Amino acid sequence: MRYLEAAAVFRQESENLAEWLGYHRSVGVEHFHLYQNDPPGAEREAALRVLGPWRDAGLVTLRDMPDAKWFFHAFAERALVDLAGAARWTALIDIDEYLAPVGNDSLAGVLRDADADPTCGAVAAFWVVFGSSGHRTRPPTHVRGYTRRAPLSSRHNVSYKCITRLDLAVSASAGGNHFYTLRDGLRIRSAAGATVAGSQARPDHRRLRLHHYMVRSREEFGRKMERGLAGGYTPYDAALETERRWKSFDLNDEKDRLLAARWGEAMEAWLAGGGDPDALPLQPEGEHADRT
Repeated sequence: MRYLEAAAVFRQESENLAEWLGYHRSVGVEHFHLYQNDPPGAEREAALRVLGPWRDAGLVTLRDMPDAKWFFHAFAERALVDLAGAARWTALIDIDEYLAPVGNDSLAGVLRDADADPTCGAVAAFWVVFGSSGHRTRPPTHVRGYTRRAPLSSRHNVSYKCITRLDLAVSASAGGNHFYTLRDGLRIRSAAGATVAGSQARPDHRRLRLHHYMVRSREEFGRKMERGLAGGYTPYDAALETERRWKSFDLNDEKDRLLAARWGEAMEAWLAGGGDPDALPLQPEGEHADRT
C-alpha cells in the first residue's frame, strides 16, 4: 500500500498538468488518480500527450469523469469507491491547488503526526488564495510566477481541502470534494492538530497550506470563465460577472515566496528540459525552507 496519493478531476488543464504533477511528486505524492472531464477534441488529446510519460512510468492512473449533477460531490463519491484502500492517505485537490508544507515540515511528517492521533481521519489544508501577481498572460510556472496573495487571515482563506484516510470515510459531504463525512468518533484536524469543523473554519496555516491559484493570469481567467467549471457547469457567462469576480479574487495584498524560493528555479528548469517524471528535483524530507 502506498502512503500518499492525490486525486483530481480536470477540464481543459493540459498546459498546467505537468507542473502540478511534478511539484506534488517532488514533495512526496507517490501516485496520482486523475479524472478527465474533457470532451473529445484537441484539448483532450493535448492532456493525453502530457500524461503519457506519467502513465508509462506507472505514476498516473487516468479515468474518465462524465458530466453529472452536483458534479464535485459525484466525483468525491466515485473517488471513495475507486480509491478506498489504495493508499494510507489520499489528497483530493484541484489542478490549481498546491499542497505547501511550511518551515522544515514535509507532507510525510505532517501525516505521521496524524497517524499517531487515533481520533484523526483527515488532515485539513487551508486555502491561501493567490492573485494574478500582475500577470496578463501565463507565466512559465505557478510556483515562481504567482507570488502575491491575500493576507493569511483573509476571509477568502477559510475554506480547506483534506488529505483523508479513505478507509475511515463514510460518504462525500455537502462540501463536495472538500471533505468527507468520517466514521463516528473521528475528526478532521489541522496539520497543527486543532479540530476543524464545518465547511469553513478559522484558517490554520502553521504547518501546511493549500496554495490556491484561483484566477491565475488575466488571460487564463478569461478562458476559465468562458469554458465553465469541470462537469460542464458554466455559471458565469456574462462579461460583467467575469469582471466582478476578477475584482473579488485578484488578491495581491502581500508578497509570498514560500514556493518560489524553494521550487521556482528548479521547476522552471525541469519543465524547460521536457518535464521528464524520472528527472524531478525531489525534495529531501525536512528541507522545506520557510522564506516568505
